Amino acid sequence: MTATLSIHVPGPWWHALSYLHETPLREGLRVLVPVGRGKRIGFVGKETSVSVDGPLSGKVRLRSVEAVLDDVPPLGWELWRLTAWMGTAFFCGMPLALSVVSPAFLMQRETFSFPETPLPENTRTGGEEFVYREEKRFRFERYMEILGRNPAGPSGLALFSEEGEARDFWTALPGSMREKGVLWPSLGGKRLAETWRKVRSGETTFVVGARGAVFAPLSRPEVILVDEEASGGHIGPGTPAFHVRTVAFRRAQLWKSLFLLGGRMPSSRVFLRGRLSCSSRPGKRLIFVDVGRAKRHDVTGVEGGLRLSGTLVRRTFEAVSAGKVTLWLLDRKGYAGEVVCDQCGRSFHCPRCGTVCRVEGERLHCPLCGERQLFPRECPACRNLLLVGKRPGLEALLPIAERLWKGAFPVRLWHSGLSGEKRHLRALLEEMRRGGLVVGTRYALQLCDALPVGCVSWIDADGEARRPFYDARFQAFKMVWESCWRGEGAEHRLVVVQSRNVSLPWLGALKVGWDAFWRRELQERKDLDLPPWTTLLCLELPEAMEKECLVDRLEAEGFAPLDPDPSGRMVWLRVQEGHRLFRALFPLFHLQSRQGDFPRITLWRE
Repeated sequence: MTATLSIHVPGPWWHALSYLHETPLREGLRVLVPVGRGKRIGFVGKETSVSVDGPLSGKVRLRSVEAVLDDVPPLGWELWRLTAWMGTAFFCGMPLALSVVSPAFLMQRETFSFPETPLPENTRTGGEEFVYREEKRFRFERYMEILGRNPAGPSGLALFSEEGEARDFWTALPGSMREKGVLWPSLGGKRLAETWRKVRSGETTFVVGARGAVFAPLSRPEVILVDEEASGGHIGPGTPAFHVRTVAFRRAQLWKSLFLLGGRMPSSRVFLRGRLSCSSRPGKRLIFVDVGRAKRHDVTGVEGGLRLSGTLVRRTFEAVSAGKVTLWLLDRKGYAGEVVCDQCGRSFHCPRCGTVCRVEGERLHCPLCGERQLFPRECPACRNLLLVGKRPGLEALLPIAERLWKGAFPVRLWHSGLSGEKRHLRALLEEMRRGGLVVGTRYALQLCDALPVGCVSWIDADGEARRPFYDARFQAFKMVWESCWRGEGAEHRLVVVQSRNVSLPWLGALKVGWDAFWRRELQERKDLDLPPWTTLLCLELPEAMEKECLVDRLEAEGFAPLDPDPSGRMVWLRVQEGHRLFRALFPLFHLQSRQGDFPRITLWRE
């Protein structure tokens, strides 16, 4: 008797590979198989055929499984089902989903022995609860109250959008709850492997962590919590770009767990689902300023300069004089947000995805896909040598702030991606204890948790809402709303918002609350058939793949590709029939049809 097995070898392809074995094997077991000239770890899939006459005859000669590494599936039934679901739900295929869900040590040839994962009790009913309050302290207390309902101690998963938030919640837990749980490691390596094994063996029933903890191999979690579920910190940066809330919700369904959502404001889907309302108002702490009347500070090589109002300067001085910290926020890294030809008006776009590039030092940087290229010496269209920048960024704002205050108090830069970040953060916190000015992106809002921030000033609020994405207004609203409430003493903080049009509806909603914002925003998105009313799929093509041929093929199969930038490498699709679209894209992710890199898929559901 010979069995033909489907083996999922973790990788960027969507399909399983076929191998022979003398007997059928249990689904989910790890096996060692030959791939090309090497050997890889794979997982036994569901499809198995058995022949009593020996190997099947045909043109394809299948190779055999070399070793079986487990007696019990290491991921357990629930994570295995979750992985299969992710492969279709996030358009990434099960092999790629396995590479995300499985810890690195499972990809080694070491053998392990884990217990069987128990099934959920039939008495469970699941359900949902919502905790939306601006004060983090109130949310944490409510979370602990819900987690403490279990007489045997906390059982479940608590997920946070930032590592610092996870640590704060863990520290706030009483000792009796920490004894039952573990803080999920932020990095891989030996510590993560030990923690994973401890949770998988059932020694630990409660996990607190950031994005990576969503795949902690818990058994029978009572509660699955996602704090700040609307935060972009819950979206994975690589491929597949999964959303923690979506994965956590699926896990809660499989275990019949209570699904607990919270934050300062809900996402669009949760707002529709929960019928929530906002009870907080920033009141007079929120100050709108007409930036058109503000003084302009010229920036060499960049049109328009930067405008800083008298109100912003005065409020900054008052806050720093009182020993507080002021944040000047401009969510635009680099020297300029765009570079254009002064003669023909051509903007410089990313050759990979077509997004407008910003200037960082002597390079152009794509803010969407991260592609970098040298700064052009001339316009490729008209050969003009005069290139100018538009929309000044942080590198232009910092020297303006330093000249303005002339050493009266510390002025420092802070954003994500700085080299030696932890070392610089320690120095920054020490220097700002007695007050000062921090110039940064939205990332600098994290400083509100550690410093007495008395004033937050948004230099170009309109710029945040003008980004070429359907959710730009939501991202702008969420940033300003967070700056009103984050950190200790936020109820006394002033927030200055500079805008060219202070009567914009999304700005007015800041005075009323996020429920007013969502009612208007969702109606507009519904009229335009945008998320959450539909799901958008972004297909980023490698250089070797012909975009026109793909678009023609998709149209021939009845789909309507969206191609807003013919010069870019991206194609957008509305996901209306998910399974049919999955089958249509499947050939692009097959090893036999590979030409260079595989495409990259990102889903937009919010």
